[in-house]
Amino acid sequence: MPAPAGRVILLALASRAAVLTTMVLSDWAFSDLDSSARLQGRPCATATMDAGPPSGSSPLLGVAVWDTVYFARVARCGYETDKLNAFFPLLPAAMRGLAGAAGMKGLLPDEAAYLLAGLVVNVAAFCAAALCLHRLGLRVLGAGGRAAKRGAGGAASRTADLALLLFCFNPASVFYSTAYSEALFAAATWAGLLLLPDRHWAGVAALTAAAAARSNGILAAWFPLHKLAAAARRQGHLPAREAVRAALSCCAILAPYAAMQAHAYLAHCTVSPPGGEGGPPAWCAARPPSVYAFIQREYWDVGLLRFYRDPARLPMVLMSLPVAWLSVGGCWAYFAADWWRALTLGLYTRRHKPPAWLAAAEGTLQRWAAAARPRLRGRSGGKRRGLPQQSAAASVLQRSNEAAPLVYHWALMTAVALLAMHVNVATRFLSACPPLYWHAAEWAEAGGSIRARLLWLWCLSYIALGCLLFPNFYPWC
Repeated sequence: MPAPAGRVILLALASRAAVLTTMVLSDWAFSDLDSSARLQGRPCATATMDAGPPSGSSPLLGVAVWDTVYFARVARCGYETDKLNAFFPLLPAAMRGLAGAAGMKGLLPDEAAYLLAGLVVNVAAFCAAALCLHRLGLRVLGAGGRAAKRGAGGAASRTADLALLLFCFNPASVFYSTAYSEALFAAATWAGLLLLPDRHWAGVAALTAAAAARSNGILAAWFPLHKLAAAARRQGHLPAREAVRAALSCCAILAPYAAMQAHAYLAHCTVSPPGGEGGPPAWCAARPPSVYAFIQREYWDVGLLRFYRDPARLPMVLMSLPVAWLSVGGCWAYFAADWWRALTLGLYTRRHKPPAWLAAAEGTLQRWAAAARPRLRGRSGGKRRGLPQQSAAASVLQRSNEAAPLVYHWALMTAVALLAMHVNVATRFLSACPPLYWHAAEWAEAGGSIRARLLWLWCLSYIALGCLLFPNFYPWC
């Protein structure tokens, strides 16, 4: 039986309390390698992010490290320098709004108030994300309706329940327990996926919020496009009304990213620098100018295959091997379960009459296979062989056609993580992909206790290491 909403939220709260308590105790017990929390005490409108003494003391400052500092800085001072445009505005705006509305700034120093607000926002967002993931799993995997009549409802419910448990104790848990944007991004994205089929514009609004939380939210424009393609397949032509709606939806989802670029250009490229010395930043001369691409390339050396150019970084790949293996393997298993579905972005399956191009592609593949393995026809008894049929042993995820757009999005996110990012952050980057949890749950169940132990060893060991290293300002994911 699916877990009720109250139990889902209670599990999410308990997991956040456990992780946050461990982080605070770790920060109290061990000395920091360094501390970026010292940046919080600097007055606003500074021209640099150099160190300065903190104002006041709070246990919250102990976990104010890495990107948490920048989110709190944007909440407090806005986008003072072009570097801060790497941190999208939804979380800082929520931190500032809650700190003001709840009166936190009157009780705590500004930096502590914003950090507390960020923590409250993230805990609430994590609970919402857990609830959305569970409901999305029940719907996509088919826990009700015809699936239940076929006897697949129980398996789908078990997978959704285990996926929820894996999310609540996922390897990137430390980033869901402090003022990072992962929880807010996951909650907005998964809410959008839940709403999009039946309440289109509410779903688009949620996906737009996700794009305002993280830059990779623009990849969610894929979902309205896939919905348009599915409508075109059903109707046999491209419906004009659906096409306009899809175009407007994509514009809405891309708007936060475009607004960030425009704001940075107006702030840094059209205004003379203080004192009249120097000129505009180098990225202003690019056509089109992109502050985000410049920041990622110049400050963090992010770009296509740039991570692999430095041999000293290669050992960091080991940190992301488990999530990369699960993601590549999960996408491949889903595609291999029905190649017609894979080749048509999930629009056609073996139950559909294929379009002419797919039938031609199947014939070409058949001829290639026959040429490569002359005994193929003999083994098949002289019968025509095309693309493989869906395996009878396919999992509930692999049998779900509704999961196709989510799996393709997962595959795209995996490609970005492995080719165009610092690979060591792939664990938290891919933690926002629902099929990752569904596939991991099915993989563990299919392999018995050994696989389950390996999966939980990965999750819990990464949580323990994250709680030890992250608050003490050691590199982690």
